[in-house]
Amino acid sequence: NFEYMGEDPYLAGQTAAGYVRGMQSQGTIATVKHLIANNQEFLRSLNDVRMSKRALNEIYLPAFKAAAIDAEAGAMMTAYNAFEGSPCGSSQLLMNTIMRGQLGYAGFFMTDWSGYGPVDQLLVSGQNIMMPSNGDLVRYVQRESTTPAKQQEFEQKLDAMLYPMIKTFFKHGLYDRPQHDLSYGRYFDANADVARRVAEEGITLLKNDGILPLQSSQAVANSVTFTASHARNELHWLKDSDVSNRWSSFAMMEPGMWFGIRFAQAQQLDSLSFN
Repeated sequence: NFEYMGEDPYLAGQTAAGYVRGMQSQGTIATVKHLIANNQEFLRSLNDVRMSKRALNEIYLPAFKAAAIDAEAGAMMTAYNAFEGSPCGSSQLLMNTIMRGQLGYAGFFMTDWSGYGPVDQLLVSGQNIMMPSNGDLVRYVQRESTTPAKQQEFEQKLDAMLYPMIKTFFKHGLYDRPQHDLSYGRYFDANADVARRVAEEGITLLKNDGILPLQSSQAVANSVTFTASHARNELHWLKDSDVSNRWSSFAMMEPGMWFGIRFAQAQQLDSLSFN
């Protein structure tokens, strides 16, 4: 999956752990995502991943354990897909039983954007933040808080949700320094240079059919072609329309197709075709 560090459990774990330690050493809480088994983009919100305990512990958990337990990442984001029958964002098995109970995770969780199930399940799942807003939670509490006893019950559940988050904020010193520290700006140029060099050195050319090296006299093509045969049914969203506000539709598309659309927009290309 393009949103993971890699497929090798050990290599992905060590890479992520180093990234987490570096980020948090500068005062920023790292958020490790997406927990767990976010294996596909197509219809990922409808995907229910079920696996053996051996596969879970030998393939899927090691990278998260290295980043969240060994490197002590302060936060984790749950995935859109379901895990063993429950959405990851409201899975008590995933967050409370496995991550907190078995592995000893001490940070807090957050959902991906609207990536959770019924609110009543979320309240007891170990989840801490509903992203991008808590509107569903507010409406649920307003609807269900019919007695003082019910209100007290909800307050206790909300306290349990808030505690790991606030504890993590204190642990990382968020309240011990100005919230707007302009001194971090001095790293921006150096960070951009590192990001560029990493991207350059990480590129792998599988086959060169004479397209490289580019000549300075070559004109930039006025169209881009991407292969996305399985997503042909989605193409009607592109027809003579502004695609900038169709995020939810494109989330169902093949990643290369999505990249092609955004690239074409950024470059103001005349056409974009899919074969």
